[in-house]
Formats: sequence, structure tokens, C-alpha cells
Amino acid sequence: MQKKKKKFSLLGAFSKIGGGVVKTGEAAKRLGAAVKVKAPEKGDEVSKRLAEIKRLETLREEDLREERKLMEEEGWGERAEIEKKLREKKAGGERAELRRKLREEKTGDEREELRRKLREEKTGGKRAELEKKLRDAEMKMRADEKAWEARAELKRPLSERLSEVFYGFLKKPAQRLVGSLKGVSTDLYRANLSITPEKFAALLIGLSLSVTIFAAVFLLLLGASLILVPLVALMAFAFTFMLGKSYPKRKAKGRTTAVNRLIPYALRHMATQLSSGIGLPETMTSVSNAGYGALSEEFGMAIQDMNTGMSLEEALTEMDERVNSEPLRRALRQIQRTLRIGGDLSHTLNTLADETAFEMRAKLRDYVQSLNLFTLIYMFMSAVIPAMLMVVIMISGSRGGGGITPSTAGVLYLILLPFMLVYFVIMIKRFEPRL
Repeated sequence: MQKKKKKFSLLGAFSKIGGGVVKTGEAAKRLGAAVKVKAPEKGDEVSKRLAEIKRLETLREEDLREERKLMEEEGWGERAEIEKKLREKKAGGERAELRRKLREEKTGDEREELRRKLREEKTGGKRAELEKKLRDAEMKMRADEKAWEARAELKRPLSERLSEVFYGFLKKPAQRLVGSLKGVSTDLYRANLSITPEKFAALLIGLSLSVTIFAAVFLLLLGASLILVPLVALMAFAFTFMLGKSYPKRKAKGRTTAVNRLIPYALRHMATQLSSGIGLPETMTSVSNAGYGALSEEFGMAIQDMNTGMSLEEALTEMDERVNSEPLRRALRQIQRTLRIGGDLSHTLNTLADETAFEMRAKLRDYVQSLNLFTLIYMFMSAVIPAMLMVVIMISGSRGGGGITPSTAGVLYLILLPFMLVYFVIMIKRFEPRL
């Protein structure tokens, strides 16, 4: 087959020629850019250096302005101006005047010292006022401390304060007497008296001597005989000493009686708290703040013992030793047993409260019955004895006036009736139940 001949086209020829020219122009541009990068002109480098020098000069001028401004702020502006005038002025008179002013100018340290003194003078008044207020506040605080100490001293029991006073000059006799006072330390502990046995012995001696001196002086002022005064003084000393010796025991019994009266209510209080899910220490704290008198004080001391490091069982044991109360002892032992082996403590305390209340009612019933008997005996004796005396007087008068006279019967009646009254009061107090 014969190849087909291509037709000649004028438009295609011009298109091919133009494309080549365009491509040639683009290559020339790229070559020129490369030549510019590889061979920088010298004019650009010089201009850069000039710009850097100009920038450095600008920075130097800014630094100079900042230094001048700093000198003016520090108080050197006037001095710098004088130095400038010295350089500019060449005349002799003006130059000498300016130098004199320069010598009279204060240095920087002296200027700073003057400024410090000025500040101190300005703040001197305020500082003195503040120091005065501080002294007043310290004096007021000391006065408050003294007043607080005085109030705390007044809150202390009178027995404690007197014991410290007497112990100061009766120390040796008190130390010798302590050996003969058996059981006094236990009684003081149970009575909740913060007195050592030595101070208590000094208190006994001091009070007995004070009462003895007062009785002797009183009898001498009344004009009593010299034989009667020592006898009465000795009796006063013995009575005061015995009464003071029994004071801790009587107070301990009084606290025990107060505890026994309120322990059923306290046990029910504890049972209610425990049944509601509150812990035993929190329950004891609630009882100590509930106002049960001596019982609340004992629970408060147990809480203090626990705060000082004792365990709960040890604190309850200490409470048992302080209070000689059988209902409280049963309750404390039951609490300790429950802590060791477990159990329903709230139900147990309720049961103990009921038992204690029943015992109290039984004792009150027996006491009331004994009071009825004592009342009948007293009424019988107070009515029968006067009648018997009248009968005896009448019989003795009918037989010739011998026997008991009316005056003798009246004296006997006035003696026997008060004696019977005192005896019955003592017996009633003795049979009173220790609830």
C-alpha cells in the first residue's frame, strides 16, 4: 500500500513556530533568575550594611535618651545642666560661678540620706501612734488575762483554795498527820475533790485551829471563867476536826445517792441512742451533756480519760472505782461484757433500767411504811408521856405531897420532848433509802 502524503497547512506551521518561541522565552527567564541568585549585585550588600549602621546609631541615641532620663529622675538633672553650661561657657566669671554651684551640689549618698530622714520625719508621728496603740493593746490583754485568772480562781472550790493557804505554813504537821488518816485518799478520789491528802490534813488542822481561836476569844469577850474557856476551846477543836475528817466520805455518799436516783433515766437515754445506730462513745458524750448531775460529770470524766489515751474498758473501770453505786456497777460491767463478746446492748440497758426502777420503788415503799410506824410511835409517846406525868403528880399529891412535883414534871417534859424529836429525826434519816 502506498503511504498517504500529508497535506501542507500554513496554520499548523505557524503554530509550531510560535510554541517553540514561547518555550524558548520561558527557559530564558528561568536562566536569568538563576543568574541573579547566584551572583548578587554589590549595591544590595552596601545598602544592607548602611541600614545596619543606621539602626545601631538609632539604638545608641535611644540609649542616650534613656540614660539622660534616668539621671533626671534620680535628681541629677540640675548637675548635668551645670556641667553642660561649663562646657559651653568659656568666660571666666560665669565658669567660676558654675563651678561653685557644682561644688555646693550634694552627692548622691548625701541626697539619699536626706530623703531617708525626710521619710522618717513624715512617718514618725504615725509610728509613734502605732506604738502607743500596741502598748495599749498589750496592757488590755494583760488585764484580760489577770481577770480571767481571777475568774478561774473564783470558780475553784473554797476547800481547794483554803487547803493551799493552810498548807503553806502547816506543811510539816500535815505530813505527820496523813499517816493516821486511813482511807482519806480513796474518799477524796470518790468525792471528786482535787486535793492531795497532805493538803487535806493541813486544811483540817487550819480550820480546827481557826474555830478554836474564835471560840476562845468569844468566851473571853463574854466574861467566861478561865477554866471554861480551855475546855470549850478543846471541844470546838475536836468537833471541827471530826466533822472535817468525815467531809470527803459524806460528799462521796452524796454523789452516790445522786447517781442512784438518776441512773434509770440515763440508762434509758443510752438505750435509745444505741438503738438508733449511734456509737457507744458518742452515746456517753450525749449523757455527759444531758444534765444528769453527778452522773453526767462521771461520764464526762470517762470521756476525758478516753481522750488522754485510755481504752473504753479502762475508762469504764475507772468510773466504777470512783462511784460506789451498785446499779451503775452492774450497768458498767454489762457494757464491758457486751464489748468483749457482743450482744444487743440497747435491750440490755433497757432491762437494767427497769430493774433499777423497780428496786427504787420497793425501797421507797419500805421507807414509807417505816415512816408510818415512826409517826405512830412519836404521837403515842408525845401524848402518853404528859398524861403519865399528870397521873404521877396527882397520885403523889393525894399521898401527902411526896414524889414528883409539878416543877420537876415540867422540867422532865421540856427535856424529854426535844430529845425524842432529835432521836426520831436521826432515825428517819438513817432509814432513808440511798436511791
